[in-house]
Amino acid sequence: MGNSISTSLRNGFTSCLNVVGAVWVNMLLGLSYTVFLGLAATSIVLIMANDGLSWHIAFGFGTGVGSAVIHFAIMLGALGVVDGYVLYPVAPRFLFASADVVIGLAFGLVTGGYVMDSTATTLPIVSSFMFALAYGVMCYKIAVILIGVVNRTRDPRTGELLDTPLPRG
Repeated sequence: MGNSISTSLRNGFTSCLNVVGAVWVNMLLGLSYTVFLGLAATSIVLIMANDGLSWHIAFGFGTGVGSAVIHFAIMLGALGVVDGYVLYPVAPRFLFASADVVIGLAFGLVTGGYVMDSTATTLPIVSSFMFALAYGVMCYKIAVILIGVVNRTRDPRTGELLDTPLPRG
């Protein structure tokens, strides 16, 4: 049963990727990470400029938690449905693995800080800086992959660098 669902999801994603195209999928990911970066920057400005208004702190919490959950859902979803998915196809791999760790740590900080004291501003600001840094790295990764897919030097499904460029046509 579980295998057939996984196979159905994989086939559905492959069909969707063939219709939409890898360039558009990477553009959507790039747009998502740019929005996440903007939300993190906005939460920093709002919290710092308004000295801890409760809705600004909640905004920082919500954007941090929401963007982290979406980021990891995309990553785990891709691992589950894309054949041959490469988690870190762009060098240096350590940089992108570190960005994922930073996103996870920032998620823990903002969640723990909000649970402990929902009026404190330090952890939402620190975690928003961490999110902004990590999503900036993710924007770079997606840009490299997108340029490589357009130039046919990267695999359109996995983002992995190809030994020989794909033929035009």
